[in-house]
Amino acid sequence: MRVFDVIKNITIAAFVVIVLVAIAVNIKLPQGYKLLVVQSGSMEPSIPVGSIVLTKPTADFLSPIPSARFEKGDVITYGAGNVFVSHRVEEVIKEEGGFFYKTKGDANKDVDQKLVAEKDALGKATLTVPYLGRFVNFAKTPLGFLLMIIIPSLYVIFSELLVIISELRKVRSKIPASGIALPVVLIFASGLYFINGTSAYFSATEQSNDNIFQAAPIFTNHVVISEVQIKGTTGNIDHDFIELYNPTNTAINLNGHRLVRRTGTGTTDVNVKIFNNSHTIPAHGFFLWASSVDSTFPSSIGANVSTTDGLGGNASVALRLGSLDTGTIIDALSWSNNVVALVEGSKFSSVPDSGQSIERKALSASTSTSMISSGADEFKGNGFDSDDNAADFILRPSSQPQNSSSSTETL
Repeated sequence: MRVFDVIKNITIAAFVVIVLVAIAVNIKLPQGYKLLVVQSGSMEPSIPVGSIVLTKPTADFLSPIPSARFEKGDVITYGAGNVFVSHRVEEVIKEEGGFFYKTKGDANKDVDQKLVAEKDALGKATLTVPYLGRFVNFAKTPLGFLLMIIIPSLYVIFSELLVIISELRKVRSKIPASGIALPVVLIFASGLYFINGTSAYFSATEQSNDNIFQAAPIFTNHVVISEVQIKGTTGNIDHDFIELYNPTNTAINLNGHRLVRRTGTGTTDVNVKIFNNSHTIPAHGFFLWASSVDSTFPSSIGANVSTTDGLGGNASVALRLGSLDTGTIIDALSWSNNVVALVEGSKFSSVPDSGQSIERKALSASTSTSMISSGADEFKGNGFDSDDNAADFILRPSSQPQNSSSSTETL
């Protein structure tokens, strides 16, 4: 076989592999398997950036099982929408609601702030192919598509045409179609994944004393604090509320959770509301707590629950799973300068005035204007969560509390 033919066959084989892997990354594989491209370095050196990772599903969490599906040391993948995160299990925690996992990226100094519920875990990462994902990612860019798919395919087509023409001149036989079929299929298949591709990545949240590093903003897979008002309109200073949002596809029972606050100088939690088994947030729906200092206020906004507690102008709040001070923080929001405030990343920069509220974004690019515009982000939920209060929230000029009976919202 000529050297030219060897190079041509290797080229065809390489690009067929890249296209097939790229297609597999972007489609639903049989038996629930998922093929992911690693987009950040949180799992290095064990899983380098640009690797291809195969996630193997496990038994359905909803089936009765005597023990956790995953063990300490497993790399598990969990997702929200079309975003997937994979980190190593550091600890398995059994709560009343089931099993939860404390996870950490191998390259990160600290464990992840949020526990992963077992029902949210898609499976265990079982196979890693280093660096192949770099070619897949590059091939999905316009330049990469041109250099790695179109040009090589055209090269193979024209080289085959030259061979066909040469043979035709010799024997004037029928033109074989086999030499063109494979490159044409290659271009067609690669076009499918390039047009409809989705991106998956490994989360890379790393905390230090001064900064939080994040590979990319994510849409979270747990209940979040979506809107907070600390002062009503003029004359209604006790009209405080905390709105929660469920960005997942499944209703979430709040049993075992509690809303807590800390004042500007406080170092410990103060209970705002302890939830029980009757408190459930619909999928893509809301749940509303309101202060009953003014006894008419909760009913006026349709609050699901109320207590006589209030928030205050220099404070922070959190949704905890478990006990005061020590329970797992599911989500937190601070507009306080207190160094021991309940906060994720940097505090929100503004203290809301009368009738204003702090609202979580729908998307990373959402603004105060887009979040109140029905043609923009107003009805797209409040699922954006990069674990940084300053980046995740906007100041809403006029509050809009929603409860469990309100219309559900999703992107």
